[in-house]
Amino acid sequence: MPQAAHETDALLGGVHGPRSLCAWWKELRDCIGDGLLTVLFFDDHVLRGFVWYMLEASIPYIYRAYHVPAHEVEIYRGIVYLPWALKPILGFLSDVCPVCRYRRAPYMLVALALGAAGCAVVGVVSTSVLPLEIFLACLFCQSLQIATIDLLGDAVKTERIQRTPKIGPSLV
Repeated sequence: MPQAAHETDALLGGVHGPRSLCAWWKELRDCIGDGLLTVLFFDDHVLRGFVWYMLEASIPYIYRAYHVPAHEVEIYRGIVYLPWALKPILGFLSDVCPVCRYRRAPYMLVALALGAAGCAVVGVVSTSVLPLEIFLACLFCQSLQIATIDLLGDAVKTERIQRTPKIGPSLV
């Protein structure tokens, strides 16, 4: 088999055996880089997977601790999930207003800091001390973090696939 056909076959998913898997992983790392692969892993699996589902599972219990009626919970859910509706605006803002010539990373870092601060406050401060409004602001920041990193991570992934189309199936 010619070398180019073997590389294409490995990247397109025709991986057979440990040696081919290692070759596929090496070529993917060479094409994309360890930094982007790490960001994409944490975006897809840690943040949108583990963190989001743990957050979703805990919210009803915290609302119960605040004695929030069910009809108000739905109003608060709409406020907390607002960043997901704002994703087009976030994408436009990151494209039009680069920070120090960077279009994605500064926005991701700010969102990461806001979300981490929101998580820290909710995790450390008791519901008897933390006002409901501050709790909702923390949830908003956490939702903003996940929505922003989801959006901008996918944007970076799409740009990389456009530059190197043969890696597309491996990234998706």
